[in-house]
Amino acid sequence: MASIKEQILDYVKTQLEGVIPPAATTSVQKVSREVQELQNTNVFPVIYLPEPTETKNNIVNGLTTVFMELRVDCWLKNMYDDNVNFDVTTFLNDVEKAIMADTQQNKLAVDTTPKKNESCVWRKEKVAGVMLMFEVHYRHSILNPSTQVPSVLA
Repeated sequence: MASIKEQILDYVKTQLEGVIPPAATTSVQKVSREVQELQNTNVFPVIYLPEPTETKNNIVNGLTTVFMELRVDCWLKNMYDDNVNFDVTTFLNDVEKAIMADTQQNKLAVDTTPKKNESCVWRKEKVAGVMLMFEVHYRHSILNPSTQVPSVLA
């Protein structure tokens, strides 16, 4: 079985793939955890989920507490193009709403909190957009990162 972290990331990816009408104003064109799948794209918006960083602490009763820094890169346009043919603010709100609709991430996490938004240019990929940051708090067995811990114990 996949680790709790991988299960959360798969769930978030699925939630973001649902950013399409009628639930959202603008359709996300693609969501990927692999940057290679998105390189050379000319259809926007797309979302890239890079590998998150984690801070682990508080080993109590065989459980470890994990704070995962979830970064959601919303690629909005080619960096050489001045045109964006959708409402960026509404799209970013839809992305945040998709993640925050279930703060326990399918009962895998204790909580999810938004942290910050930052405008970015990814020069290697030649795209511009906004990086959304979230913190996902979850717990797992120290001996088995795949062991789901009910949120009431967290």
